Amino acid sequence: MTNVEDMNAQEKSIFNSKFNIYIGKDVSASNVKSLITAIKHSNENTAIRTVNLTINGEVATDDSKINDSSTYTVSFKYDDYNLICEAIIVENT
Repeated sequence: MTNVEDMNAQEKSIFNSKFNIYIGKDVSASNVKSLITAIKHSNENTAIRTVNLTINGEVATDDSKINDSSTYTVSFKYDDYNLICEAIIVENT
């Protein structure tokens, strides 16, 4: 399948579930890095939807800006088809 419009609700749920497990307000740096790895893997292997990554308000492509001693708030933006299209990661202060 290569067309978002053809996805049923279950397929959308499966796609989103790869990332939803990381949502939260007190996410460890280790889990944030795992999320970033999952996003990179999905973007490399799924033609359906690219998930963008924003860390502390800046577009990112890797985990180089993740501080191992910090915790993070992780949220997502969804597109018009209710698929995750962006992960928003903000370091807690």
